[in-house]
Amino acid sequence: MPLKASWTIAAALTGAAAVVAAVVLLPGDDPHAYPGSKSGFSLEEAQEQSSVPLPGCARETARFYLGPRFADSTIVMDFTAPEDCVASFLTGVGIDGATPVVQWTPIFTESGPPIHPPPGSGITWDFPRTDRVEYWTVERTDGVNDHSVLVVVNRSAQPQHVYIRAFPAG
Repeated sequence: MPLKASWTIAAALTGAAAVVAAVVLLPGDDPHAYPGSKSGFSLEEAQEQSSVPLPGCARETARFYLGPRFADSTIVMDFTAPEDCVASFLTGVGIDGATPVVQWTPIFTESGPPIHPPPGSGITWDFPRTDRVEYWTVERTDGVNDHSVLVVVNRSAQPQHVYIRAFPAG
């Protein structure tokens, strides 16, 4: 094969790889976003917009959803992490993890904890009837994005599972 032809093929293959990489890494396709989440948002932007910062120890497993059925400022996030990381998260959002607003034990009720994945999102959250689940509501204000935040922690799951829904305060 002549040298010029091999360079042409190599350039074409490199260009094709760049196009594939561009398609795979388009803005809004954050690997932390649940399928169907509104595109154009990263995990960092979800945290900023909801006024809910996640500790570094939660980032690897963190997921978020911003859907078309919700106002742009309503965000659902969840993550799994060891107990010390969950404690750090709770402290960071102003929650005293030692005193939950409610301890919900599914064995005593059919209704489940007061948090559900967004309708139509395809997300499934399972709360086994024997799990110990605690939850809190906190107001988060930063002067720009004021939110009411519902935090549910499944203490029975190992690692613990944290569910968050932030919606506009008011």
